Amino acid sequence: MTKTTFKIYLTIFVSAFLFACSKNDDAPAETTETTAKFNVFLVDTNKVKSCNSDGTNIKLITQISQGTSKSTYISDMSANPERTKIAYLVRKGDFPNYSTELRIVDFNGNNDKLLVAINDNAAIPGSVKFASGGLVYYNYSIGSSVKFYSIKDDATVNTVKFSHKFEDISNDGRYLLRFSFSLDASKTPIQVLDLSGDGGAGSNKFSKNLDVQLRSMKISSDGFKVAGIYRDGTTVKLLIADVNTGTIEEKTLASNVTNTFGSLFVSFAPDNKTLICTIGGDASKTYIYSLETGTSTSFSNTNKDIVKVYGF
Repeated sequence: MTKTTFKIYLTIFVSAFLFACSKNDDAPAETTETTAKFNVFLVDTNKVKSCNSDGTNIKLITQISQGTSKSTYISDMSANPERTKIAYLVRKGDFPNYSTELRIVDFNGNNDKLLVAINDNAAIPGSVKFASGGLVYYNYSIGSSVKFYSIKDDATVNTVKFSHKFEDISNDGRYLLRFSFSLDASKTPIQVLDLSGDGGAGSNKFSKNLDVQLRSMKISSDGFKVAGIYRDGTTVKLLIADVNTGTIEEKTLASNVTNTFGSLFVSFAPDNKTLICTIGGDASKTYIYSLETGTSTSFSNTNKDIVKVYGF
């Protein structure tokens, strides 16, 4: 091989090598990555919908027929930790025949199916939690009696739990958040039970008798934080409790809320650092609140019937 031929081969080899390196360096730029940390889902009376974090691009996930009396409504919903399925509780029917159903549906709206039907006119649906291992916790009330069950998402092993009326449960099913009882209507006693204690009946992990009237509260997926929301005049505030230390912080979510509003709702995003808060009323609005920065973004909901928005 002559020196000239060798130089030609060397030039071709180096060029090919540099081209390959260039392509490898450029490859990540060709990959579209989402910046969203969670998906936004909302309850619109008898419908489950999804939307972007600014309230746009609303899509119908599933809905239950309203019937002639239009009394069907979804009380609560929860996503599994894998964020592929949603469990929801719905009261449906027409007077005088009502029923309460626990159902699950895929994130994309496919495979909506019935898990449990409670065929009792007096049954009022409560809260639901889709926990790890395909386990769904749910409760409902009949008069003063509270029914608390767990069931697998394949509709097997429907187990009676306790008489606790829960607001939320951690992903591992260990920590249960509930409102306690108080004779003072101006206060809100809250409690986190450790269900691994007291032989499975639950031992006290955290409890506070708050000097405000919480309208809604949820526990973080790891069970370490509790977030509550309440009204103070025309200001809507948040309470953030550390379950392990017992400390509580107060945050202002929105000031000068002049519209007529009644319902307030809060939920945790999967990162446990973001809250999704809904102020209902004649001008329903949702806030995405960062616990790290203390700042929020917001969007107006499309109608006043949207009073519960979630981050899954």
